[in-house]
Amino acid sequence: MIKINRDCGDIIDRLTIAELKTKRIGTEENFKEFHAFEKAFVEEIKTQYPQFPWDSIKTLMLSINDSIWQLESGLKSGKEELKNPIYLLDEDNKEVLSKIGLTTILIRNFNNLRVQLKNLINTLTKTGFIDVKKNHLSEKGD
Repeated sequence: MIKINRDCGDIIDRLTIAELKTKRIGTEENFKEFHAFEKAFVEEIKTQYPQFPWDSIKTLMLSINDSIWQLESGLKSGKEELKNPIYLLDEDNKEVLSKIGLTTILIRNFNNLRVQLKNLINTLTKTGFIDVKKNHLSEKGD
């Protein structure tokens, strides 16, 4: 058995990211990573902590990471819409920059959810550390 030396929150987070990469990119390395984290999910989490609804928690993490992936993809393609990419503050770019700003805030908020879910998982399993973000984009803004 290969043991992945990560806390439970990170295993589930990385598993769902690897699943998305496997579906969207599909390299051999993606498959290897996915299967390693999937095995750790079953052997190191579901087996050792059967009292928690791990499939539901994994589905929630997958949904959060999928949303982040889609928003980041939109953000990357949104910069192509800039009428004058050299002058970001150009008045012609105002509408596109507004969309980019809103998308960035959504990504920050989803990342905050992701950190909170990882912290909850680590609290439930008493593994790893609680991730505290300060002055970080994933930190909840007012």
